[in-house]
Amino acid sequence: MQTAKCTIRLNGDVLNTVVDKEITSAEFLVLREIHGADAIVDFSGPTGNDKRSHAVELDRLRRIYKAKRIESTFPGVSPTLPATFKDAGITLPRHKDNGKPILTGGQRGVPKPNSGKRKKKPENENVETEKLSA
Repeated sequence: MQTAKCTIRLNGDVLNTVVDKEITSAEFLVLREIHGADAIVDFSGPTGNDKRSHAVELDRLRRIYKAKRIESTFPGVSPTLPATFKDAGITLPRHKDNGKPILTGGQRGVPKPNSGKRKKKPENENVETEKLSA
């Protein structure tokens, strides 16, 4: 099964997120059903392949997300899970020159979280001001 990293907006809330969560293609569909169609943003994948079987992945998802939720997403006694993100109907726009995925800052104009780079402070912020007494 393919895996990818993403940011999950819990119940679609921009202020309540799980960042850099590694998920499988089947888990993507479950999370989308739980948290909403626009809850998964900053999707960068696929990042790898997990060697677990469909039965093991189904059992893992049932333990984490409750069996009732999994059965509504994947009905049947022995459902077939999507092995790839393409099988799950998930695609990334690709760059026209090199064919690599275009990673955007998210959906609906929400900027990507700070990449860890610090902004340079203006020089006047480093100067302490004197308190004036009345």
